[in-house]
Parts: sequence; structure tokens; C-alpha cells
Amino acid sequence: MADFCTRCSKDLFGTDIAPDIDLKEEAKNLSVAHYIGPLLCEGCGFIFLYNDNGVIRVNVEDKQSTKHPDIEKLPTLDEFLKQEVNHNSTGK
Repeated sequence: MADFCTRCSKDLFGTDIAPDIDLKEEAKNLSVAHYIGPLLCEGCGFIFLYNDNGVIRVNVEDKQSTKHPDIEKLPTLDEFLKQEVNHNSTGK
């Protein structure tokens, strides 16, 4: 069965169905300077959540990577959730 993140689930199924990967729940217990991932969303790809001094930031990749992104340039979780989803590509 396919799993979808908060953003993709809302876009595909509306707000009445809970997401398989609830990004806000995943981020709740994330300690400062730590990350969670990869979380595999069938709509976005590989999702990583970073706690950047109390600000949760999101990185989405279409394949797993060994290099770390410039965290300050990543969208916040709230910005990510507001972005439009393009299900014909990686969701970026």
C-alpha cells in the first residue's frame, strides 16, 4: 500500500482522511540539531525533517543522497505544507 505525507494526502484525498505520514507528528519530538528521514512518500519522494534551532525544515529528494543540504535554505514545515504539489515530478 502506498504511503502519502501530510501535503500529498490533503491534495489527493482531502482533509477528511488522515495522512499516512503525518509530518507535524513526526516533527513533534525532533530534538534541536537532529533530523528524521528518509520518510518515503509516494507523491514527494524521500522526505527529511531537520530541527534547525527549533525551526523544522523539510528537504525532499527523488532519490537518497549522502550529501547534506544547506539547512538554512530549506523551506520550513509550514512553508512546505502550503506549497503546491506536482504529482508528475518529485513534488519539489
